[in-house]
Amino acid sequence: MCGVEDMDGKPVLLCSWNDDSVGLYELPSFAEKGRMYAKGEVRSIKGGPGGLVFTGDATGLVTVWKLAAAGATSGAAMAE
Repeated sequence: MCGVEDMDGKPVLLCSWNDDSVGLYELPSFAEKGRMYAKGEVRSIKGGPGGLVFTGDATGLVTVWKLAAAGATSGAAMAE
């Protein structure tokens, strides 16, 4: 789990699941905002500046994601 701020400055909880995904949850309501999918089970999540999120999965791959602003049509996050 990891807590970050989205591009609008609102708190978001990131939680990895056993289905190779990371759920994004709005706080404090815990409403699901979206999912990010990895190639393997996500074992590490770290928030960065400017809406960046770094994930490390069971395959050894590190992926950099950029959280989308509210109302964006590209989904909750995009892999960089």
